[in-house]
Amino acid sequence: MLNPVNHTKQVDGVRRYKGEPYVMAGDVYTEEPHQGRAGWSWYTGSCGWLYSSGIEHILGLKVRADHFTILPCVPRAWEFFSLTYKHNNVVYLIDVENPSKVESGVLRIEVDGQPLQDQKVIFENYKDQSEVKITVIMSNNSSPISIESETTPSTDSLN
Repeated sequence: MLNPVNHTKQVDGVRRYKGEPYVMAGDVYTEEPHQGRAGWSWYTGSCGWLYSSGIEHILGLKVRADHFTILPCVPRAWEFFSLTYKHNNVVYLIDVENPSKVESGVLRIEVDGQPLQDQKVIFENYKDQSEVKITVIMSNNSSPISIESETTPSTDSLN
């Protein structure tokens, strides 16, 4: 429902939707005679929600006041992706490796080549560095890293 491309896969969908397939609509009408039609396209609020969903729930980067976590939920075909995140004057270079071709689950996280004992990358710990290298290894190992209060959706719901 959220992805505009899903509304414009076929000609009849394009005619009904009447919105750009590359722009988030603020809503999609549910009442006749405009059922299925895009409304409020180029509405910045809806774009922000889609951007946040992608960053936080697909790529897995969740930034909080004093730390961030990385718990990706990606298609199995994604064997690798990278992110660059800047907080204050520190640049975090994040590589996510998925050698087991899983949708979710983190086996380990390394910071500058050293294992991260906690799942949280605490900003205070790296405030004197200009660059921090983060490596995330995904796996559905029997003891993957998880964060109790945060859940990771299945990518099946993204299609």
